[in-house]
Parts: sequence; structure tokens; C-alpha cells
Amino acid sequence: MLVSNSNTPYQTKLLKTRSNGADSKINDAYSEGKSAFQSLPFKPTFYLTQPGRGCSAVIIWLAICAVTIPLGTLTRYLDLTGLDITVFGLTLHLTVYLPTLMCIPLVIWYGYFWGAIPAYFASFTVALIGGMPLHWTFLFAFSNPIGLAIYALFYRVSPLQTDMRDIVSVIGFVLISLVASLASSAGSFIWTHTNQVGIHDAYAVWQGWWLGEWLHALLIILPLLYLVGPKISAWLRPVIDEEEPQQVTKAGLFVAVSAFMLVLMGYVVTARVFGVQQAKEAINLIQDNQSASLITNAIDGMSYPLFILLVVMLATAFLAYQAILYWNHALRRANQKLSEKNQELECLANVDGLTGVLNRRKVMEFYELECYRAQRTQKPLSVIMLDVDNFKQINDKHGHLHGDEVLVSIARQIKNNLRPYDLAGRYGGEEFVLILPDTECQEAALIGERIRLAIKSCIVDIGEIETSVTVSIGVSSLQEDDDVTSLALSRADDALYQAKRDGRDRVVW
Repeated sequence: MLVSNSNTPYQTKLLKTRSNGADSKINDAYSEGKSAFQSLPFKPTFYLTQPGRGCSAVIIWLAICAVTIPLGTLTRYLDLTGLDITVFGLTLHLTVYLPTLMCIPLVIWYGYFWGAIPAYFASFTVALIGGMPLHWTFLFAFSNPIGLAIYALFYRVSPLQTDMRDIVSVIGFVLISLVASLASSAGSFIWTHTNQVGIHDAYAVWQGWWLGEWLHALLIILPLLYLVGPKISAWLRPVIDEEEPQQVTKAGLFVAVSAFMLVLMGYVVTARVFGVQQAKEAINLIQDNQSASLITNAIDGMSYPLFILLVVMLATAFLAYQAILYWNHALRRANQKLSEKNQELECLANVDGLTGVLNRRKVMEFYELECYRAQRTQKPLSVIMLDVDNFKQINDKHGHLHGDEVLVSIARQIKNNLRPYDLAGRYGGEEFVLILPDTECQEAALIGERIRLAIKSCIVDIGEIETSVTVSIGVSSLQEDDDVTSLALSRADDALYQAKRDGRDRVVW
């Protein structure tokens, strides 16, 4: 197709750049395979050595770490683990753990490792002060980073926004924070094991852990993200934008879905174990053997629906994973087709349909941009006006179809003799304009002469009719004292008419 293959590399690059800019307004990052959640790479040493916002961000992070790591000891000293609260007659257990309030926003605003590192050392400090054996302490400290990984995973593979400005983002945060809280509560089993507590106290620690963290997220962190999240994200954006955008991958999606299902299944199994153990303790207190037997059978009967529930959860996870992959692939394919169509429409709107060079509107737009660039960088810019000699006679003698072929041939010779970064456009009728960046007037005149000779030596052959044509060319350059960009174009036009008056078939500059 003449339109799509007729641009110089420089023209094609410019047209694609403008087309991609339009596409970005109508296509979201998720359909392009890019994550909406872009984090700051964990390079604190690098940012500290680079003056600017990145250095300030790391200094703020270090200050938060200095507060967060010892803050967890308050939970130990004030005995804030497994607090009993009654809601509508139901007794719930709640743990207050303040480092959570710092680490979750760090993961969302900065990135995973920025929040996971202070979370690890805060848990490590609490366990060490509590007398936990050192080998268990190293393992126990990973509990909260595991929960934070859920946040990072799900925001990485989903289009959810972190500014909480729409109901979908809020619901997504509520669900993600629940799964993350359940995941991190795995540390409660290490805590209860090393402290050798009974089943009732173990249940209180476990429920207090995940329920307390979840309520922290809902009641404090969610409003915090809504109130100050957009401002902090905007402040960090210049630093994050310097990095390569993170992509949504099948592996990341698979890990996120698998983690989600493992946490839910772990919750179901854990709740089942606690329930059975507490029921057994109650059975031991019953003196009636028949009643104890009925209760035991009832508990055993609950195993079958539990097994079915786990199978259904696995099947749901598999189907959800496949559905997400399918729709993600469909969105990418549709986005690619839309991008191609937009580029094609962009070319049709900007390229002359007959000759394949830029149309007048587009070439003049680029001329204005090149003029501003030349003035800003103090580099030369030249412009060439080219007109076909006696073109009206060719039309009158051989017809307009033959005249069109002459224009196509001239445009081909112009493009063949331009440099990759030069621009050519049809100014009107049989007149063309050429824009030559970083080119002095004398060099532009030599380029014009090369084009003139190429056109003169070219024979246009249509059937039995052979035609050779000549062109007149005017050349000018942008001057330092030009107060308007049209002056250089006007001087080139004057030079063109001087070439006509001097006998045509020549270059004047």
C-alpha cells in the first residue's frame, strides 16, 4: 500500500510517536501487559548517592524504619496479643501490632522490599525480646513479610488502583488485606509452639493476629491511602517513571492465584483443626458416652463437606486463572489491533494519498516544531520549495492521470535523495516543501541540486507516452533574527519564483 510504505524513517517515527500518544489515552496499562502498580526498585544505596527526590525518599524510609522496628515491642510489653472483645454477643480476639500501620503503606507506595525489611526486623525484635529460640526467631520474622507479599503480588497482576478513588479499588483492598492478614497469621503457630500454650490460647493468638491486622488495614490504612496516597504517589512518580515499567506475566499471575487459594485453604483447614480440638476438649467433660459418641460422629461428618469445599475452591481457582489468561490475551490482541488501526488512520490523516509524502497540514506542523527546536538548540534549519516546471502543459497535453504519475515519480525521487531525518510534504498542486534539520543554506542548496538532477534524468513512462520534467527550486534558512517562523518559508518561496524568472530548471538560494 502506497500510504503505509512511503514515509521516510524519520516521518514514520514521528507519526508512530503521535499515534502512540493518542492510544495511551484510550488503552489502559493492563491490556498492554503493563502493571498498573509500579514500584520503586530497591536500590537505597544508589538513590542516596544521587541528589534529588530519590535520595529524599530513601532518607524518609530510613526514618520510618527507625520508628517501625522498635515499635513492635509495645505489643509485647503492653500485652496487646489476643485481646477479648465482644460484638453482638460473640467473643472475638484482637491483637494490636503497630508496625503493620507503617509497613503496608510502604509496600503500596514504595514497593515490596521497602516494607518487608522493616517488617522482618520488627518481628525479629519482638520474638527475640520474648525469649523465642534464635532458630525459630529467624523463621518467625518472615510471617509479616509473607502477608506483605500478598499485597505486592495482587497489585502487580491486577489493574486495581491504590488511591482508593473508586469502589472497585476499595473492595479489592478489603479482599487483598484479608488474604494478606490470613497469610501472615501463620507466624502465630510458631509463637504458640515456642511458648507452649494450650489450644484455647493458640486460637486466641491466631484469630487475634489476622483479625487485628485486617482491622488495622480497614480502619486506618484504607482511609490513609485515600487521604494522602495520591499526593505521595505523585511525589514519588518522577523517580518511579525513570525505571522500566513492570510487566504482568503468566508466572506472576499464577503465583498470585496460587497464593490466594493456599491462604484460603489454610484458613479452612486451620479453623477445622481448632474446632475439632476444642470439641474434643468439650467431649472429655461429658460423662454421657452416648452423647459424646453423637458429637464425635457429627464432627467426623463435617469432614466430607470440608473435603468437597476444598475441591471446589481448587476448581474455582483453576477456572479463574484460565479465564483471566483468556481475557488478558483477548484484551492485548484487541489493543494491538486498535493500535494498528489508529496508526493507519493517523497516516491517512497526515499523508498525501497520491504521492505518499506528508500533506500540507502535517508538514507545516512539523516545520513549526523544527523551527522551535532550531531556535532552542541554536542549530541550523533549512527549507526547500520545489515546483514542477510547465506542469499545466503536461496535464493539458497528456491528461491528469499522466500528470498524477509525474507527481508520484517526482515524490519518489525526492524521498530517495533525502536523508533519514529530513521531511518532505506536498505543499499544493505541483509544489513540494522539504524541511532539512541541522543543515546550513549552502548544504541545502547542494541537496536541492541533487534532487533537481535526479528528477530531470527520470523518464515517466505510461504506455506509449514518455515524459521528462524539470523543476525549479528555492532554498532558504532560518535566521537568528527571524521573529516569526514563516519568514524562512517566505524567502524560499521568493527564491523559487526567482528561479522561474531566471529560466526554470535551476536552484536559487
